[in-house]
Amino acid sequence: MQVYPSDVSDSEWEIIAPYLRNSLGRKRTVDIRQVFNGILYLVKTGCQWRYLPKGYPNHNTVFYHFNAWKHGGVFEKLQLDVASLVRKKKVVPKGQPLAS
Repeated sequence: MQVYPSDVSDSEWEIIAPYLRNSLGRKRTVDIRQVFNGILYLVKTGCQWRYLPKGYPNHNTVFYHFNAWKHGGVFEKLQLDVASLVRKKKVVPKGQPLAS
């Protein structure tokens, strides 16, 4: 499997994974990390859903999870919690000040 620059690292995944827990109670048949990586690839490249590279799950599967997480408030919660974590640790990338 090809790794893209937009894919999350293991340390990033440790933070993200709890937000993407299985709320349906069914066994997953797809690698949820690859689904999340597919979403990041789309955001980073701006490609259309159908042009998602073969290394990621089917574009319909990725879109299904994106839509569920979007409407479930997962992305907003993740963004707020990560921003809070960054503020507490005061870990700011060079040249990127935190907005107050």
